[in-house]
Amino acid sequence: MGASPAMGASPAPDAVVLGFICIAAPGGAGAGDGEGADSRDGADTSAEAGAADRAGVTVSVEMLFVDPSAHGRGVGTALLEHVCAEAASAVVDVNEQNPAALGFYLARGFAQVGRSATDNEGNPFPLLHLRRDSPAS
Repeated sequence: MGASPAMGASPAPDAVVLGFICIAAPGGAGAGDGEGADSRDGADTSAEAGAADRAGVTVSVEMLFVDPSAHGRGVGTALLEHVCAEAASAVVDVNEQNPAALGFYLARGFAQVGRSATDNEGNPFPLLHLRRDSPAS
């Protein structure tokens, strides 16, 4: 499979980064450690592994950022759909005090499935837990 900018290829020298997305490694091991391999079994969990390797798993969106100059142009939707293309479902936590992010995910088929009074570090920033199941093929 050829590399594309979304799959880790180097951008053109005059390219402008409009957004990026970060997902957790399936199964949790290696998630958030910046490595491309699952430390338990050596499975490749990098973006280059491709969407097919995520078939049947739940993708956990850890971060999705789009440059404000590109808001409303489909950049965030394209990034989200790329990483969720072959996944059975996707989950994301959104800060309750970020209505723009909540609206973004709700408009793309996510539903609230829970709420935590604190963030993942115990700070008093409530999180809304969202989930989207892929339609049956």
